Amino acid sequence: MSRKNKINQKLDPFKIRKDFPIMGRDIEGSPLVYFDNAATSQKPKQVIDAITEFYSKNNANVHRGIHTLSENATRQYEESRTTLAKFLGANSPEELIFTNGTTHSVNHLSVGIKNLLSEGDEIITSNLEHHSNFVPWQRLCKERGAILKTIDITPEPNETSSDYSKKILDKIERFLSKKTKLVTISHVSNVTGSIIPIKEIASIVKGSDENILLLVDGAQSAPHIPINMRSLGCDFFVFSGHKMLGPMGIGGLWIRKNLMEKIEPGIVGGGMIEKVSLDKAVWAGAPYRYEAGTPNVAGAIGLAAAVKYLESVGMREINNHGRRLAKHTIELLEQIAGLKIIGPKDDDNRIGLISFYVEGTHPHDIAAILNSKGIAVRAGQHCAMPLHTELDLEASTRASFYLYNTNEEVDYFYRELKTALKVLK
Repeated sequence: MSRKNKINQKLDPFKIRKDFPIMGRDIEGSPLVYFDNAATSQKPKQVIDAITEFYSKNNANVHRGIHTLSENATRQYEESRTTLAKFLGANSPEELIFTNGTTHSVNHLSVGIKNLLSEGDEIITSNLEHHSNFVPWQRLCKERGAILKTIDITPEPNETSSDYSKKILDKIERFLSKKTKLVTISHVSNVTGSIIPIKEIASIVKGSDENILLLVDGAQSAPHIPINMRSLGCDFFVFSGHKMLGPMGIGGLWIRKNLMEKIEPGIVGGGMIEKVSLDKAVWAGAPYRYEAGTPNVAGAIGLAAAVKYLESVGMREINNHGRRLAKHTIELLEQIAGLKIIGPKDDDNRIGLISFYVEGTHPHDIAAILNSKGIAVRAGQHCAMPLHTELDLEASTRASFYLYNTNEEVDYFYRELKTALKVLK
């Protein structure tokens, strides 16, 4: 089947659900409705089987042994790197570093670019960021005497996606200066579901100064939309495997190849050295210089299996499915008095993620009652406290969808949400 046909075929969530063992279980006596995919996704049997097969047949450390198991493990590990690199549209597998996930990747970079940052230099970020793409830069700026400039891109009520994107671009352009060394921003907000215009941001940033580095947090984009490093325009891209059908504890850091020798390893030790003497160490070449210690081989193999599964469905159709679910959900939620949706409500430039709050009702209470009906949603600040503070919200409720969710589940969620709100009020 051609890639075009895969993209154009209609995604069948009922067929897909048969590949996910957890979809057959009950919660509190009700069938599971899993709407917490922005936190972590469920795993298909293809991923589970790939991990089990590795531990059952080829478990060994990589890059060190000349025995059959080690050679097989090394081959599978490096094949997984190649699979992920192709999925991301990287020029070479050498540009992809396996990490524990997005948080680990950002911290890795915050150490690696220390030598590029001097007192008075500036890093630009936004108040929309997940704490993992905010706190490391706070710490780095404090250590180096640099300045963290945070742009306010809080969405306004009834703001359209196009207006919101324009606001982001205008503010980034105004914040850039001769002292800017790094711009770091999410590709997709884990609160609003909005897709941030990275290509346009890259054009503005590099047009101002081609030496300014651009980091993209792809934790919420890689699971949902096609990614291509050759056209995105950034210098770094970070993501987590567990949000895209892969296992926990594995993720990636993509570094543009011409920058790899400039970025210092964030972690040092075994496996990332070429030579060690009593007075110095020489790092290995990329990507191994960034992968100290025993890697998560099974995790990499499981993530590669997840990527193959996503590609078999088609990333464009996965995103379209999420957008359709989001549109249906928004149409229903707007019928509930006192309920406010955070961020643009149109289905342009978004993924299947909706955060909302109900005046006079705590999100934790909503989530608890929904859980009693088998519905899993997220309640809290979603590791985005600065945005919630700007919105004057203690917390919000988030429903996030993936390829195995259905319109019928959305209808059930809506009915039970209305019932819950009657109880809570």
